[in-house]
Amino acid sequence: KTGTGQSPSKRMSLKPQLDRPAVVIPASPAWGVLAEPGEVVSSIRFECADGAYSYPYHALARWVLQTALPETLVVQAGKDTITIRGRQLATIRDALDSGRLRVLKVAALRYAATNVGSVVTQLSVESAKPNE
Repeated sequence: KTGTGQSPSKRMSLKPQLDRPAVVIPASPAWGVLAEPGEVVSSIRFECADGAYSYPYHALARWVLQTALPETLVVQAGKDTITIRGRQLATIRDALDSGRLRVLKVAALRYAATNVGSVVTQLSVESAKPNE
Protein backbone atom coordinates (compact mmCIF):
# COMPACT_ATOMS: atom_id res chain seq x y z
CA LYS A 1 0.00 0.00 0.00
CA THR A 2 1.02 3.58 -0.58
CA GLY A 3 0.35 6.76 1.37
CA THR A 4 -3.09 7.05 -0.30
CA GLY A 5 -4.40 3.92 1.36
CA GLN A 6 -4.80 2.11 -1.98
CA SER A 7 -2.57 -0.41 -3.58
CA PRO A 8 -0.86 0.80 -6.79
CA SER A 9 -2.83 -1.71 -8.88
CA LYS A 10 -6.16 -0.19 -7.81
CA ARG A 11 -5.04 3.40 -8.37
CA MET A 12 -3.66 2.99 -11.86
CA SER A 13 -5.76 0.35 -13.56
CA LEU A 14 -4.99 -0.14 -17.23
CA LYS A 15 -8.13 -2.20 -17.80
CA PRO A 16 -10.54 -0.70 -20.34
CA GLN A 17 -13.60 0.83 -18.78
CA LEU A 18 -16.37 -0.66 -20.89
CA ASP A 19 -19.11 1.27 -19.11
CA ARG A 20 -17.78 4.58 -20.49
CA PRO A 21 -17.80 5.63 -24.15
CA ALA A 22 -14.42 5.82 -25.85
CA VAL A 23 -12.93 9.27 -26.28
CA VAL A 24 -12.44 10.06 -29.95
CA ILE A 25 -9.50 12.35 -30.63
CA PRO A 26 -9.90 13.97 -34.05
CA ALA A 27 -6.88 13.50 -36.26
CA SER A 28 -5.47 16.64 -37.82
CA PRO A 29 -4.77 16.17 -41.48
CA ALA A 30 -1.09 16.30 -42.40
CA TRP A 31 -1.86 19.01 -44.95
CA GLY A 32 -3.40 21.61 -42.68
CA VAL A 33 -5.98 22.72 -40.16
CA LEU A 34 -9.76 22.66 -40.54
CA ALA A 35 -12.34 24.61 -38.58
CA GLU A 36 -15.07 22.75 -36.75
CA PRO A 37 -18.35 22.38 -38.69
CA GLY A 38 -20.40 25.55 -38.29
CA GLU A 39 -17.41 27.60 -37.13
CA VAL A 40 -16.90 30.85 -39.07
CA VAL A 41 -13.46 31.19 -40.67
CA SER A 42 -12.43 34.72 -41.64
CA SER A 43 -8.92 34.06 -42.97
CA ILE A 44 -6.78 31.37 -44.53
CA ARG A 45 -3.01 30.86 -44.28
CA PHE A 46 -0.80 29.15 -46.85
CA GLU A 47 2.50 27.98 -45.33
CA CYS A 48 5.17 27.85 -48.04
CA ALA A 49 8.90 27.21 -47.91
CA ASP A 50 9.59 30.96 -48.21
CA GLY A 51 7.02 32.15 -45.67
CA ALA A 52 3.39 32.16 -44.60
CA TYR A 53 0.78 34.04 -46.63
CA SER A 54 -2.56 34.93 -45.05
CA TYR A 55 -5.65 36.19 -46.86
CA PRO A 56 -9.16 37.09 -45.76
CA TYR A 57 -11.52 34.43 -47.13
CA HIS A 58 -13.44 37.05 -49.09
CA ALA A 59 -10.24 37.76 -51.13
CA LEU A 60 -10.33 34.28 -52.65
CA ALA A 61 -11.86 34.75 -56.09
CA ARG A 62 -11.79 31.18 -57.38
CA TRP A 63 -10.02 27.82 -57.23
CA VAL A 64 -9.60 25.22 -59.94
CA LEU A 65 -8.66 21.58 -59.44
CA GLN A 66 -6.72 20.01 -62.31
CA THR A 67 -6.73 16.23 -61.91
CA ALA A 68 -3.89 15.40 -64.32
CA LEU A 69 -0.95 13.93 -62.39
CA PRO A 70 0.45 15.52 -60.36
CA GLU A 71 -2.85 17.06 -59.31
CA THR A 72 -2.83 20.85 -59.16
CA LEU A 73 -5.16 23.18 -57.29
CA VAL A 74 -4.84 26.81 -58.38
CA VAL A 75 -6.32 29.51 -56.13
CA GLN A 76 -6.75 33.16 -57.14
CA ALA A 77 -6.53 35.61 -54.24
CA GLY A 78 -6.55 39.21 -55.44
CA LYS A 79 -3.55 39.55 -57.76
CA ASP A 80 -1.84 36.51 -56.22
CA THR A 81 -1.90 32.99 -57.61
CA ILE A 82 -1.48 30.15 -55.13
CA THR A 83 -0.43 26.86 -56.73
CA ILE A 84 -0.84 23.63 -54.76
CA ARG A 85 0.52 20.33 -56.08
CA GLY A 86 0.04 16.88 -54.64
CA ARG A 87 -2.40 14.02 -54.68
CA GLN A 88 -6.04 13.59 -53.77
CA LEU A 89 -6.46 17.36 -53.64
CA ALA A 90 -10.26 17.10 -53.95
CA THR A 91 -10.39 16.93 -50.14
CA ILE A 92 -8.64 20.30 -49.94
CA ARG A 93 -10.90 21.73 -52.65
CA ASP A 94 -13.91 20.54 -50.63
CA ALA A 95 -12.51 22.25 -47.52
CA LEU A 96 -12.24 25.48 -49.52
CA ASP A 97 -15.78 25.00 -50.88
CA SER A 98 -17.16 24.64 -47.36
CA GLY A 99 -15.12 27.57 -45.98
CA ARG A 100 -13.49 25.35 -43.31
CA LEU A 101 -9.85 25.48 -44.42
CA ARG A 102 -7.79 27.54 -41.95
CA VAL A 103 -4.19 26.53 -42.77
CA LEU A 104 -2.65 24.69 -45.71
CA LYS A 105 0.93 23.41 -45.60
CA VAL A 106 3.30 21.08 -47.39
CA ALA A 107 3.33 17.60 -45.89
CA ALA A 108 6.34 16.46 -43.93
CA LEU A 109 8.46 13.93 -45.80
CA ARG A 110 7.09 11.03 -43.76
CA TYR A 111 3.54 11.81 -44.98
CA ALA A 112 4.51 12.54 -48.58
CA ALA A 113 5.96 9.03 -48.89
CA THR A 114 2.70 7.32 -47.87
CA ASN A 115 -0.04 6.47 -50.32
CA VAL A 116 -2.86 7.33 -47.94
CA GLY A 117 -5.10 10.37 -48.20
CA SER A 118 -4.50 13.89 -49.44
CA VAL A 119 -0.91 15.09 -49.56
CA VAL A 120 0.42 18.53 -50.49
CA THR A 121 3.88 18.13 -51.99
CA GLN A 122 4.42 21.68 -53.26
CA LEU A 123 2.88 25.04 -52.39
CA SER A 124 3.82 28.38 -53.94
CA VAL A 125 2.47 31.93 -54.04
CA GLU A 126 3.15 34.22 -56.98
CA SER A 127 2.27 37.90 -56.87
CA ALA A 128 1.52 39.85 -60.02
CA LYS A 129 4.05 42.51 -60.95
CA PRO A 130 2.94 46.07 -60.04
CA ASN A 131 2.52 47.02 -63.73
CA GLU A 132 0.36 44.03 -64.63
